[in-house]
Amino acid sequence: MYIDSSLVVKKNETNSSTSQTPAVKPIVPVVSDPCSNVSIQATIKTTPSCSHETTGTILVSNIQGGRKPYTVSIVNSHEEFVANGTLQIGVYNVYIMDANTCEKIYSNIEIGEKDCPINYSFNPFIGEKWSIESYRVEGQLEIYNKGGVLQYKETLDANHMNEWTGIGYNNQIIPGYYIFVIKYRDGTVRRGSVTIVQ
Repeated sequence: MYIDSSLVVKKNETNSSTSQTPAVKPIVPVVSDPCSNVSIQATIKTTPSCSHETTGTILVSNIQGGRKPYTVSIVNSHEEFVANGTLQIGVYNVYIMDANTCEKIYSNIEIGEKDCPINYSFNPFIGEKWSIESYRVEGQLEIYNKGGVLQYKETLDANHMNEWTGIGYNNQIIPGYYIFVIKYRDGTVRRGSVTIVQ
């Protein structure tokens, strides 16, 4: 029996144009960075910290760009958040973030040091004492009257809260205004005034 081979269609020779439909790729929307065109600018000023204290401040003003409200954060060199107005000598970074979380970073802002007047007063007649904050090395306290005459001298122990009861060389307590100088072994010097009241 004769079979015309031209009528036989092999399975893998079917017309691909009729058996398969080209896949349609999904359209992926392009999401733009909302902060790409945002430029946040501000004026940064600093006030130094008083010697041996943590009183430094970073003032951030005239913030422009982005969307209000803004959040300002201050980070120290250890990447720890710190409270403004209580900054010690050192270097800080300021982060300004707007309502859309767009951020501006001001790096390496330095807080310096300044001598600030230190004024104390106490009433030894009712049992009050002047508590002298501790320091890492030994120091020498000197108390002078307004005329510059030395009234009292005492060695201050390192890492210890020292006290002065107001008694001078003659074991007398005389109300009035005095000048104190503390000279520490590392060369640090603190100056200020102390008033004995009654």
